[in-house]
Amino acid sequence: MKQPLISSELSWLYFNQCIIDGAADHTNALYERIKFLAIFSSNLDEFFRVKVNRLAKEKSVRKSAHFTAILDEIQMQQMEFGNIWRDQIIPELGSNNIVVYEGQAIESFHKREIERYFKSNVLGFIQIVFVKEEANSNYFLDNRRLYFMVKLKDQNGDENHAYITIPSDKLERYKLLSKYEHKDFIISLDEIIKSCMHLIFTQEEIISCYSIKINRDEDYEIEDEKSGNLISKIQDKIEERKKGLPTRFLYDIAMPEEEILFCKKTFQFKKREMMAGGKMHNLFDLFKFPNPLKPLLQSSFMPPLDHNDFENSNSIFEVIDRKNQLLHFPYQSYHYVLQFFNQAAIDNRVTQIKVTLYRISTQSLIANALISAAKNGKKVTVFVEIKARFDEDNNLHWAKEMKKAGIKIIYSMPDLKVHAKIALVTMKTDAHTTKEYAYLATGNFNENTAAVYADHGLFTAEKKIYHRYS
Repeated sequence: MKQPLISSELSWLYFNQCIIDGAADHTNALYERIKFLAIFSSNLDEFFRVKVNRLAKEKSVRKSAHFTAILDEIQMQQMEFGNIWRDQIIPELGSNNIVVYEGQAIESFHKREIERYFKSNVLGFIQIVFVKEEANSNYFLDNRRLYFMVKLKDQNGDENHAYITIPSDKLERYKLLSKYEHKDFIISLDEIIKSCMHLIFTQEEIISCYSIKINRDEDYEIEDEKSGNLISKIQDKIEERKKGLPTRFLYDIAMPEEEILFCKKTFQFKKREMMAGGKMHNLFDLFKFPNPLKPLLQSSFMPPLDHNDFENSNSIFEVIDRKNQLLHFPYQSYHYVLQFFNQAAIDNRVTQIKVTLYRISTQSLIANALISAAKNGKKVTVFVEIKARFDEDNNLHWAKEMKKAGIKIIYSMPDLKVHAKIALVTMKTDAHTTKEYAYLATGNFNENTAAVYADHGLFTAEKKIYHRYS
């Protein structure tokens, strides 16, 4: 009997369940488990930005058991996330004398400190929008931004609403407060704003306050990539993405039905777009959850292993001449890759460098090395994939910078996304002959992610291993 195939969406969610399992695993260090929660939240956020709307737009799918199974799996995982954070992580932090303010009354010795921080650091970033019943529905929530929906009563006894921003894009989401009686205290930006809400609405009574967030559809397709300016089309799509259709309106599960319906009407959501969550959203900010006991409660840092052949030679090309060299990241340092580009940039024998770039860091050391190579008179050609989702702006920025330095830039190919991570360096061996050195990798040319993701990189001078495209 044939086993039914698992859809790509459910398979992706089952993978995210493995991340949750890592957060629940007590053999992992406590702060590593918190990182697992952050990874889970980041993954699920991307799932709603990319995959959900494509399914939801198809009526036959929306009504199917498949779509229901997806939503059920997400709901189950979110509940498990909340249970792990509330029933495991918070108590274990407490057993290590780390107190997290999360809904409980703030101790008197912290109130003044929090209010001072709010007035001097937070208040200036907060935006407030009052909701008027008679107005046409022009209210708009920015993609992935955090908000509070606040119900108020004015001095005449009339009730109204406002939504205010939680400026987590401007300030750290979690703040370490002053130590007291051998205990460390951590408070979220959300809790700081909640506790100081009376300093925002000085003339109104605050009836209720609940956190909300929206994910918008960020998936896009370019119908005809062969005609017109592909770069302009992608830039237009990036702008459109900011105003994409809602895929998930996330609200505090404690929000009363009356308030949920008010949000539905105000922002014109469909019922299928609305989903209950925890008291806080965007918990990928847990990546930066402070550890006052560092390095305790974290996995011990293991420095990358040296590559003996490279370490015992000043020239990376001489090492590759002797034999092929395979690197394993992050177990070995990525600085050998940076060394490859830096030496190529200044070696007088090097005449040409060709590279394909899919994703690079925002402060790319490799792009800077390529710019140096071009300024040193070498012919540099770079293929830049500007259809790398969520990295389009960064790739376009670096393409412009490299082009200004005299590098030949080749942009995305129509109807094809190039994921290849390859580089080819051409070097003169004498007046009439040249030799080539190739780097072939599974990971991006990104020195930051190379410290986290498991990948392989091969240096070789054997033509039978690589193909040359001129």
